[in-house]
Amino acid sequence: MFFLAGGRTTKDIIKWLEKKGGADIPPKEMTQFKEADAAKEWADKAKGSDPDKEPVVAFLGIFKDLEGEEAKNFLEVARGDLEDHAEFALASGEAFLKEFGVDDSEDAVMAFKPWDDKTAVLEKNFRVAKIELMVYKNLYPNLAVLSA
Repeated sequence: MFFLAGGRTTKDIIKWLEKKGGADIPPKEMTQFKEADAAKEWADKAKGSDPDKEPVVAFLGIFKDLEGEEAKNFLEVARGDLEDHAEFALASGEAFLKEFGVDDSEDAVMAFKPWDDKTAVLEKNFRVAKIELMVYKNLYPNLAVLSA
């Protein structure tokens, strides 16, 4: 017996089955930005998506060392069960931190979403559990409107 942790559409069920199909299926290709302008455009697309139709929530990991423990933890979260619910990308360098207004850190995980404050930042403590918590907190709006 399996718990379906994905969507309920045909496309989502197929993605979930492919992911659970075993080690023969390679992980989804992770977007890695080389220029801050491209990352800014990607983030703006997520912040401007329609929250009532199909919102896009995007998470950008900016790390000094893409081979370091912090980046590996981010990749573990991005390639886990949350992969189907959001977009994930990587970047490295001070230009990215400056572009997004993160001045006091060498590393950051940023969330871009079409609701609430549009941007959230995690600047320290890049353990898997902390990154997962940050992702879960930002996947959905703080207040969901229910109609009868």
